[in-house]
Amino acid sequence: MQYLNQSITGDDGVATGYADKLSPSGNLEQYYTKTGPYKVAHYIQNNTDGSKAYRLYYPERQSANQTFPLIVVVNGTATPASTYTPILEHLASWGFVVIGNEDGWAGTGASTAAMLDAALQYNTTHESPVRGLINTNKIGIAGHSQGGAGAINAATKYSNSNKYSSLYTASAVSRGTANNNQWTYDVSRLNTAVFMMAGTGASDSIAISPLDDLKHNFDALQGGKPGVIARRKSVGHKDVLEYGDAYMTAWFLWTLADDAKAKMVFAGADAELRHNSDWQDVQVRNIE
Repeated sequence: MQYLNQSITGDDGVATGYADKLSPSGNLEQYYTKTGPYKVAHYIQNNTDGSKAYRLYYPERQSANQTFPLIVVVNGTATPASTYTPILEHLASWGFVVIGNEDGWAGTGASTAAMLDAALQYNTTHESPVRGLINTNKIGIAGHSQGGAGAINAATKYSNSNKYSSLYTASAVSRGTANNNQWTYDVSRLNTAVFMMAGTGASDSIAISPLDDLKHNFDALQGGKPGVIARRKSVGHKDVLEYGDAYMTAWFLWTLADDAKAKMVFAGADAELRHNSDWQDVQVRNIE
């Protein structure tokens, strides 16, 4: 394996500086839209076996032997991690080791299961830039569009699925679309905290991630883990990564890092997500 330093740029997907266009309404949403407190390092790991490269983004330690939760990111259709690297960098700035890959067809979860194994190997490999940096008891997974199906599958169908404790999906494809493309998923098998969001724009509401599917998936969740669904108003499928980024960050800070401030987005009668005028169709379960 070979590790290569590379600057972070948004290719044809999410551009560097994307947060400047967001104008978030919630106070906590504004807070988590900002860059976090950690300086971020980044590497590309080129695989010698011909498989596609992994992209690693990670915070620099502020104290000796500090470890961080891991977030595995699953791509949308024909949308490799190289097209939305600013999102991954943003997560890393808040204290997460983040790994993505270049698989544009990640719906089955197979490449994601392999990526998790790779990340855990890097945590113990002597020459790895993230050696000893990952808290292997705190692992989350996030997926957009086809990657939403891939994230659910990665967290339910593989030998390492039980390593995940938190999941986030942005406009996961509907069950019908997943079934038609051999990405069939079953949210009832999840054993993680779950936050599923989508946009109210026509591309989501009509075609890709309809409200009925979001509600069905929410109702199908089992067990006592926290669950949330919500839709961002006036946002289409292409833009949910950016507009959901702040609350995705808060979700993982709460569920993976026990951050009490981040929990205030989701918990209690005064939860910001419930009262943010830019969001609707909010439902929560097992959150006090």
